[in-house]
Amino acid sequence: MRALLLIGSPRKGTSLRLGEALLAGLQEQGLATEEYYLVQGLAQGWGELKSAVERADLLILSSPLYVDSLPAPTIAALEFLADKAAGKKMAAILNCGFPEPFHNATALKICRQFARRAGCTWLGGMSLSMGGFSLGKGLSRRVRISVKLAAKALAQGEVIPDRAVHLAARKPIPKWLYLLILNRVFQKVVKKHGKAPIDAQPYSH
Repeated sequence: MRALLLIGSPRKGTSLRLGEALLAGLQEQGLATEEYYLVQGLAQGWGELKSAVERADLLILSSPLYVDSLPAPTIAALEFLADKAAGKKMAAILNCGFPEPFHNATALKICRQFARRAGCTWLGGMSLSMGGFSLGKGLSRRVRISVKLAAKALAQGEVIPDRAVHLAARKPIPKWLYLLILNRVFQKVVKKHGKAPIDAQPYSH
């Protein structure tokens, strides 16, 4: 069996690290793996993606949340694959910068709906919040465990277990601390790039 990682972010960040960790787990289970950055399709056409999907048995989407939905390259890729992925198995890992993982819920439903309409077998998804804070310099222990559990199930063609989903969704640090850190980062950015007050609400009038 071959797994194809569809990377929904143009950056080599959280989505790539999560996806590659899952691929490593699948490799340990004996699966062949492959990676594809979805942003390539917008610039180079979708021919390479079509070929990669044809070779794969399992499709894994690893993507960030942009505001409240999937990034444009990811949506474009799913639209392209809507009639080309029948018979494949599919799973997703979504991550967002919000303090709560439930912000990924709508995007995960979109992935599940795509799988149903495309004729794929939906094997579930995992949702992480607070962006890179869920990883640190390396994957945190809970993320490593959740990815390992997910890989073991996916390699057998089974749905991602609830324990893996719940572990992935746990907040890495308290919400108040996360917001404190973010606000300090934003203040530094504003100080460096502009003088507008960080709490300005120009559209409220």
